[in-house]
Amino acid sequence: VQFVFAEPVSGIVKLYQRESAILVDEFDYYHYQCANDNDFGWGCAYRCHQMLLSGLQKKGILSFGKGIPNIREIQTQLVDLRLFGPEVIGSQTWLDPILSSSILRGIYHLRTIAETYKYQEPLGELVQRIKNHLEKYRLPIMIDDTMKAYVIAGYWQDGDQVWLLRFDSHEYRPTTFQDYVSGVDATGYGVQWLLVEEIFEDLFNTRTWLVNFPFPEFEQDMESAPRHN
Repeated sequence: VQFVFAEPVSGIVKLYQRESAILVDEFDYYHYQCANDNDFGWGCAYRCHQMLLSGLQKKGILSFGKGIPNIREIQTQLVDLRLFGPEVIGSQTWLDPILSSSILRGIYHLRTIAETYKYQEPLGELVQRIKNHLEKYRLPIMIDDTMKAYVIAGYWQDGDQVWLLRFDSHEYRPTTFQDYVSGVDATGYGVQWLLVEEIFEDLFNTRTWLVNFPFPEFEQDMESAPRHN
């Protein structure tokens, strides 16, 4: 399979509005092969991290003079924080929500909470936590089953059924805004409402889930720290 580079797509969150649904504010959809980074097969969590950064940027919390950091720049930040040695730069080393949270705190001085949900814990607790955070802060949330990472950007309940709006960072096809306008109810292009059971399936019973909850605010004890990259 020959892969081509794609560009992040803007302005599509609002296309997925449903009556009484909770949606985050807009952010750019990053996925495999975006922005001239060849990361198919290993870069999904970096793409989720970029979506979090985009959401924070569009809220005016962060600004990026040269654009959202690319994968190599994110890896450089990991080295700056002494989480990895310099050999990580340019490698295919995975990111995860815990490392993403460390970057948000250590580089941008943002408040963020990274949590671990083990399979013994009820799934409902995590879903309620996601709902509360989306409703209050309107920022995307990063989830990871230690193998694949996704972003959750919406919550919708219809009777006893609960749906989450998932942005799949494993998409690799180049798309445009119009693709989502015409295919918003389809299963393609990596964005769709899914039942909670469809997202977590049996994996919740067998794996540990890592979750990064970002906040649109800075750490209280770092108010004087620089707020821009």
